[in-house]
Amino acid sequence: MFLHFVLARHPGFRRLAEFGTFAGTTSLYLGMAARLRGKTTMHTFDVQDWRPEHVRDAWLDNMAFHLADLENAENIDPVAARVLAGTDLLLVDGRDKTVEASLYGHLLPVGTGVMLHD
Repeated sequence: MFLHFVLARHPGFRRLAEFGTFAGTTSLYLGMAARLRGKTTMHTFDVQDWRPEHVRDAWLDNMAFHLADLENAENIDPVAARVLAGTDLLLVDGRDKTVEASLYGHLLPVGTGVMLHD
C-alpha cells in the first residue's frame, strides 16, 4: 500500500527497478505500474529465479528479470549499473538491503526515489 502511495504521489517515476524479486508479486505490481505510465520499463534482479510458473506466465513485455548477485562488493553487476543509470525509482528488497543500497546507490541519478523494504 505504501508503494502505491509513493507511485501515486510521483507520476514522474516511470523507469522502475527492484532488487530482490523472490516470487515476483511486487515485481508484477511494479511492471503494471510502469506500463500504465506509458511505454516504460521495470527491471528486477535476484540471485535465483524463484518465480512460480503462473507469475512468469503473467510477466509483461516491459518487464525484465536479471540473475545477479548484488551483494558482491568485488564485482558490481554491469547490467544493474546500466539499468540504474536511467532509473526513477529503486525498490531494494533483497537479502541485505543496506549492502545493496550502499554498493549501488551512487549509480542512481539525482532525484531518484529509493525505498528499502523490511
